[in-house]
Amino acid sequence: MGVIIYTELLKIKRASMLKAGAIIVALSCVLSVIPVFARDSTVKNFALLMGNILENNCIYFSPVLTVLLGSYMMERETTDDTLKNMLTIPVTFQRILLGKLMVLLVVVSFFGVGSSVLGSLLGAALKLPGIGAGSVLMWSVRIICTNILIFVAVLPITVLAACKEGAMLAGTAAAFVYGFLASIDWKPMNYYPVKAVMILLRPEYGDKYDWLHYSRPIAAAVIAAVFLASFVLIKRMKPAERKNRASKVSRKRGW
Repeated sequence: MGVIIYTELLKIKRASMLKAGAIIVALSCVLSVIPVFARDSTVKNFALLMGNILENNCIYFSPVLTVLLGSYMMERETTDDTLKNMLTIPVTFQRILLGKLMVLLVVVSFFGVGSSVLGSLLGAALKLPGIGAGSVLMWSVRIICTNILIFVAVLPITVLAACKEGAMLAGTAAAFVYGFLASIDWKPMNYYPVKAVMILLRPEYGDKYDWLHYSRPIAAAVIAAVFLASFVLIKRMKPAERKNRASKVSRKRGW
């Protein structure tokens, strides 16, 4: 497993997807700054900025980025026709998939660090009240944990998109819808995995409604259930069969 992880880290280092991920992280932070300049009754402080980054990562960016990277890492082996060579080594497809998912978890955590650093720099540049060593550390831990739990929340989609050739774009689109639905405030959303991440990492989430109360124990149970279900799914996965793209050449009749 260690060799698989090390090899995949070398591969992902050369991938252009990391640059796309960095752009997405920067876009999330920039969009989170906009409400700071809005003229409304909301208190404009460092907590508002970092809370916006956390929510944007949950709803819009982290689900898409996680599924896109995860499916790309596996689909590349199929399209480049290298997976069949890897399977000749005495290692199962499930171990290869698990190794790639572990590397994906490291990359997703790294993007969480990037969001935290960029958000803290923006907060310092804007001289937002409430910024300090303690608040920076607290929000950094929250944002990094958010990316890790979103990795778990979208893990079934990542596995399905990674194990079927040509499913990268469909899986990414599904992840976008999956994350966007978490913007709905509704009591049954206690059982929605992406919303569960927001409930766990922002305890005050939903307090603005008198009729709505979210449960952190239920949210934790939902994330645990998704995690266990994902491992069952991984056990059942088989490598995708490469489609034959060679066009048939019609032979001329006669001499």
